[in-house]
Amino acid sequence: MKNRYFEIGIEKMSVFAFHGYYPEEQKIGKLFVLDLKLSFEVDENKSITQLSETINYETLSLILLEEMKVTSQLLESVAERILNRLTKEFKFNKALIRISKTNPPMGLDIKYAYIELTQENKIGKY
Repeated sequence: MKNRYFEIGIEKMSVFAFHGYYPEEQKIGKLFVLDLKLSFEVDENKSITQLSETINYETLSLILLEEMKVTSQLLESVAERILNRLTKEFKFNKALIRISKTNPPMGLDIKYAYIELTQENKIGKY
């Protein structure tokens, strides 16, 4: 039996939000860039023909937007919240979430600072 995996993702989604360790960051806000990738195993004899047999990336983008609205000091907390929501709503084998903060306030020329969270789940096939 062969293992077949699909990947569903959102790449470079820009969201204005109010995350940051410093109070000023939570007041003025900043542009964040999100990347999300979910992979799920599919039976080798099955063909995906219905939206209910896959992960809807429109729903993924709405979850990202909703969770980014909840202000947090640390991006790690935001990523964990997103992953918890995804785990409740979808079956997937592996998730990768990256949240990048544009121009972090460190007095240096840095385009992005980011956190990345990866999780593997033991689930059945679609």
